[in-house]
Amino acid sequence: MTNVNHISGPASPARLDPLSPATERRIRASQVAEPQVAARGADQVDLSEEARQLDHSQGTIRDDLVARIRAEIRAGTYDTPERLDRALEGLAQDIL
Repeated sequence: MTNVNHISGPASPARLDPLSPATERRIRASQVAEPQVAARGADQVDLSEEARQLDHSQGTIRDDLVARIRAEIRAGTYDTPERLDRALEGLAQDIL
């Protein structure tokens, strides 16, 4: 085995003196990250009048559609052979 304690010359690494226990503790303490807590502010969203109207109209249409489909499912009239055929045709077109 080669003894590396006697390596000298310009290419050799600088010799490191051991750190004192107090220095080691300071280094370790500085490496421990303190948990960062983000300041909580108030979130704010500004919608234009057009966006509000669009949101309202889509919500109304969607609510009506959901209510109608739920009623058809409860009544057992939602799943029909015609709807199944249309769904299969659409699926076949998407695949091909």
